[in-house]
Amino acid sequence: MTKKRIIYIDEDARYGGPQHRMVLVANQLKQDFEFLFLISSDENKLFKRRLIQDSLNYKEIKITRLSKHKKTFIKYIIFFIPELISLILNLKKLNADIVQVNSTPHFKALLASAILRIPTIWVLEDSNLPFQVKIVFKLLFLMFKPNIIVTSQVVKKYYLKNQKFKKNIRKIYAPVSIKEFNYKKFKNKKIKTNSIKILMIANLTKIKGIEIFLDIVKKSPKNLKFVLCGGFTNTNKNYVKSLMKKFKLFKKKLNYVGHVNYIPKVISKCDILLCTSWSEAGPMTSIEGMFMKKPLISSILLLFLISCAQIQGLQDEPETYKSQEEKILTEKAEDRDLRLPSGSSIIENSGQGILGSLGLGSGTNFEVNSITFSVALDKVGFMPLISVDSTSGIIVTDWYSLDDGQSRIKMNIRVVDQEMTDESVTVSLFTQSLDGDRWIDQGINSEQSLKIKQSILNSARSLAIASEL
Repeated sequence: MTKKRIIYIDEDARYGGPQHRMVLVANQLKQDFEFLFLISSDENKLFKRRLIQDSLNYKEIKITRLSKHKKTFIKYIIFFIPELISLILNLKKLNADIVQVNSTPHFKALLASAILRIPTIWVLEDSNLPFQVKIVFKLLFLMFKPNIIVTSQVVKKYYLKNQKFKKNIRKIYAPVSIKEFNYKKFKNKKIKTNSIKILMIANLTKIKGIEIFLDIVKKSPKNLKFVLCGGFTNTNKNYVKSLMKKFKLFKKKLNYVGHVNYIPKVISKCDILLCTSWSEAGPMTSIEGMFMKKPLISSILLLFLISCAQIQGLQDEPETYKSQEEKILTEKAEDRDLRLPSGSSIIENSGQGILGSLGLGSGTNFEVNSITFSVALDKVGFMPLISVDSTSGIIVTDWYSLDDGQSRIKMNIRVVDQEMTDESVTVSLFTQSLDGDRWIDQGINSEQSLKIKQSILNSARSLAIASEL
């Protein structure tokens, strides 16, 4: 029997809670349905990476999201009709059986599916939008009567209070993988220290209350250590730049590690999960934290505790920094499907050579991030090296023949700065195949390069977190 095709349309150029929800749903239902993701071609590196990692099909399209930023809003208005026509043509060509639209402002996607009379699921997951957007939503809802999924009772009341079309509305909370977020798996893996470890997971946007978070960091006692995980988009780059300057002011108490793919591991190592958002309709990290048996606290309550009481440190004996690293190094990286030689450290954290190469306390002078550089060096340790420069952050390998004897690889890696963002590391994996007695260039394997880069960043961020937690 032919599987029904579900087309997921996302106008947002980011990977956040809404996108993560749909990936989880698709992974659970892909045995029974065929999924295709139509995503914005702007700035969607994280989203694409996750789709590739989970073997989910996607197609990039030029589509502008609705935004309050003046330039983006003007662009949205100018290209509304051409992008709507493009969506209609794509949906018609792709033979969509069902269309899912995530987020309220994605009006083009809803209109395209309505014009083609394709059954549509409209997922509502926010409760803090301009009243103009809310008015447009109500008009479209009354005109087309799409199937509605709300992620909480708050969202339902916010959008659909007093609406009569109850049969079209379903309340489904954010999905959580019980297998993945199983606190029992991490019961004996929490690193013991004398400090209280507070974790916040949030993209760097104003609505997440990052300024509140920084105020908490500023006013907190010395025995509180903070870790902030979350990515950002270039649309708010000025805001992010200002935050980065503030982060540096609290570097002794705060560790910002950027986007992470290993949320259960990170949550397992904290004592308190913090949420400072101005508006949330049902944040996934809060639910995931509950599954991991972690206390969740709001910013207002935490400030009250800090001002009214002396928070005591944990009574457990601290472990050494070395043992923290060793614990992290025993865990495998996220990307295990790289088709590279068995036994190589490029996929797994073998722990061979990295402790010595970190240069911690040895007087090594790194101008780039020493942890990221050392992790990268360790992962290519099985390959012959041509050049290693810790100052410029460059690693160049020679050709390495794979087990089949018919192909070989070489790698260029560059660590750019002190941060651990996607832009701070570049990886180029060159491939050649044997034709008779000649090696023929196959160019750069972009997909594998991306996976290796992410494996480096995941391992480096794990080590960075271990040093703070």
